[in-house]
Amino acid sequence: MSYTFLRTQYIYRYVRTATEFNFVMKNGIIYSFNPAGTHWTTLLTNDPKYAQQRLSLPEPPLYRIGGFMLKDIDPSYIKYKGTVAPAYGQIGGAEEIVITTPIQIVSIFDMQNKNLVYSFLK
Repeated sequence: MSYTFLRTQYIYRYVRTATEFNFVMKNGIIYSFNPAGTHWTTLLTNDPKYAQQRLSLPEPPLYRIGGFMLKDIDPSYIKYKGTVAPAYGQIGGAEEIVITTPIQIVSIFDMQNKNLVYSFLK
């Protein structure tokens, strides 16, 4: 069963690489070494193709990380809020938010196997 909510009150990061996934699992946070910040979205879906389309990704993501409440982010750490532009032949359209502070993970969902890999709420 597939589900999608284009805009939620929570932020998520969709991960495509084992390197980022391993960093998150080891450290328990999402933190970008990019001085511009880390890209997040309010898009919630368990469909990797839909995430690829709406987030304009070159490949479908492997994992969805997040479930952190957007209202709990200090606004001074939000550097950009807008809409994902079309790219890589994808349509874009999801809300994107760039945040410059590390965020503790709440859950990790394996989008290929459709199962929860990690949950803070164990």
